[in-house]
Amino acid sequence: GDVYKRQGINAEYMGILVKLVKVPDISPIVQNKILAFVRMCARYFKSQSSQYPIFQMVHDGLVRDGFTFPDGKSTSDQWGPATQSSQVNPRDYMAILSKKDQYSELRNNLKLLIENLRLTNDIINKEDYRVYSENDVLKDLISTLKVSERSIQEILEKLKNEELLSIVLLINDDLQKTFSRYTDLTTNRMPEEHS
Repeated sequence: GDVYKRQGINAEYMGILVKLVKVPDISPIVQNKILAFVRMCARYFKSQSSQYPIFQMVHDGLVRDGFTFPDGKSTSDQWGPATQSSQVNPRDYMAILSKKDQYSELRNNLKLLIENLRLTNDIINKEDYRVYSENDVLKDLISTLKVSERSIQEILEKLKNEELLSIVLLINDDLQKTFSRYTDLTTNRMPEEHS
């Protein structure tokens, strides 16, 4: 929900997604994930379009450009079947990220980011949201993830490897969910479950 406002899905980020979705040889699976995400943002912010016009503008611009959006399922629904039918299954992250090629450094950084996400969510799971008081380790992990989020946006803009791009999109989704869970925890609300 509000995570998209709080964590800065802004004009620059939406611009990156528009560039990606228009890449001529983009995988249909990746393209559908991006389009589903854009549609979800446009729907979520429709009642606040005067305050957050970028989401509806991007959606309407893509419609004018002739893009067909996936059906009205949420992005979480879109990740599921698309991921299962593609060669990038979340369970295969580490195998894909262990390959040795020109992306080896990126693969290693993504592995580290995944481990940081797991650790952050494990700590969130162990905290009692009803009586939460600041946890310095968790705060430091969230700060590290915020830095990683900026790197992920740059990677999304430049990366040409479809297999890795699919993983980066999934990791970005997990980042946003983690930020949302942390915000829930710090405001004494029960965080959503993390799979």
